[in-house]
Order: sequence, then structure tokens, then C-alpha cells
Amino acid sequence: MDVLAAITFHRHDQALRAVMIDNQPWFVVPDVSRLIGLHHPTVLARSVYPDDLRPVRLRGDCGVVSVEVLNEPALYEALGRHRHPGSQGLGQWFRESVIPPLLDQQQNVPQLPRHRDLGFLDIPALDWQGDVWVTREEMPTFERVDDKPTGPKGFWRR
Repeated sequence: MDVLAAITFHRHDQALRAVMIDNQPWFVVPDVSRLIGLHHPTVLARSVYPDDLRPVRLRGDCGVVSVEVLNEPALYEALGRHRHPGSQGLGQWFRESVIPPLLDQQQNVPQLPRHRDLGFLDIPALDWQGDVWVTREEMPTFERVDDKPTGPKGFWRR
């Protein structure tokens, strides 16, 4: 298992460590538990699906530590399930102050594909190695247009 470097965020004098794994944000379970007002991290770990948790090794001030992390969907599930009076605005803080910097961190790696907005078309695309990639199913299709108008006879006559 690789040793990862976590990015630390602070909210009301409490630290939150997060890492990017496979271009997805993951959050340290004890830190999230503390932020939402749970007294023990196992309460949070038992309340989410096992697939949403993963053990990782993080490089910290005291060396390498093994911790459990949860993914972004499990984070929002936990925020909805474990409401605490002191955690108001926590979801907004994650959406606006935590997740965008994590995603921007991955922008510095040109070898990785990035999602791209084509603007005028509402289809998903990837920008990878200088080219725009679109799935075959999402490619626009063109239909043959008949030269004859379709409508009642004499439609264009006065």
C-alpha cells in the first residue's frame, strides 16, 4: 500500500485531512466524525456502505499512520444522517472550500484526462493528450432531410 500525502483543511479549529485517490476525493474518517459531532469514528464507519470505506497510509508529522477514509458520496450521506447543531453549514463548506481545491490539485497533471465542457453541446467529453474525446454513443447524428415539404398539399401556395 502506497503512502499518501494528505491535504489538511481547518474549520473552527478542527482539522480535516483529505486525499485524492483515482481522481476522487476521500476524507479521513476520524476527522469527519469529529466535525459532525460524533464521539467515536466507528459510529460513522458503521453507518456507511463498506465499499465507501478504504484503509490508507498517510504521511504525517509523526511519521506514517494507517487510517480509514470515506469517499464523497458517503460523506454527504453521513452529513444527512448525523445532524448536529454545531455542524450547520458543513455541507456547504465541503462543496465550496474543500472539494474544489482537491480537484484543482489534480489539474496540474497533464497526462491525466480531464472533463471538458463543450459549451454549445450538452454531451460529456474528455480532454486528453491534447485531443477532445467523446463516446460514440454521444456523437451527434444527422438525419437525411427530404427536399419536399411535408405538410398538407398546397401548403406553400396562397
